[in-house]
Formats: sequence, C-alpha cells, structure tokens
Amino acid sequence: DGSSYYNDTSNVLVYGGCKNYRGDNKNCGPGNVILFPGIGSRSSGSHACQTNDSLGNKNNSYIGNKCVTQDGVFYSFNSDSLDPAQIPTTRNNRFYSPGAKFEYHGKGLAELQALGIDSGSSVAEMPSIQEMMAMAQAALGFSP
Repeated sequence: DGSSYYNDTSNVLVYGGCKNYRGDNKNCGPGNVILFPGIGSRSSGSHACQTNDSLGNKNNSYIGNKCVTQDGVFYSFNSDSLDPAQIPTTRNNRFYSPGAKFEYHGKGLAELQALGIDSGSSVAEMPSIQEMMAMAQAALGFSP
C-alpha cells in the first residue's frame, strides 16, 4: 500500500506487529506489547515483531517495545545487511522467547549490539501468561 508516516505507540498487538508494508517514516514504539507475531495466516506469514518491506532505512524505527515469539526471530527486514544505516533504527526493546533465544541473520543480540544495532535491548525467557497479561494491561494503562 506504500502508506507512510505512522506512529504506533502503546498498543497491544496479538498475532501481528506494527504497520510494516512498504512506505517510509514508520515508527513502532515506544510502549507496544507484541505477542506472537508472524503466524502463517497473517498476510504472507513469517513477519516478526518488526518487519520492513522497504529497502534500506527511510526513517523507520522500532524503539522501546516488548515482543514475545516462539522461535526467537524478532526481525524480518527486507535486507541482509548488518549495517545500522541500512535497516530500521532499533533500540531499548525487550524480547522474550523460549530459552531467551535471539537470532537475526545468524547473529545473537550481543553480536548485533557490537555492530551498533539494538543498543539498550535485552532478551529474556518466555514470560508466563499472567506476565503477558500484566504487560498488556500496563501498555493500555489498566491496573492489574
């Protein structure tokens, strides 16, 4: 669709992530809780917490979010580049997966951070359903 100038903030997204199909100037965060994005029935499937279908980084960001996946794959950018200038700006995110797994093009989170990608981000063990509910309630401003 090529739409641009989106700012997705403080949402709870289940089985899907922030606006990501083509277009530029898309900001995902802060404050989003993204639970199990990328299921096969979503659009073309295999989309992760943050996807960028445009080539390069044209003012796109993924900052200050929490995301839970089953496979530890949190990004699916339209680039094989590990150059921070060629992918969306990412930082200060909290990722959750079984075994605290994180993988992007064969690299773990610490390796990406050494390249200047995802500074301030962390990965942790899969939260319980109760913990996910508490994250969602906090994102929406509800008391647990």
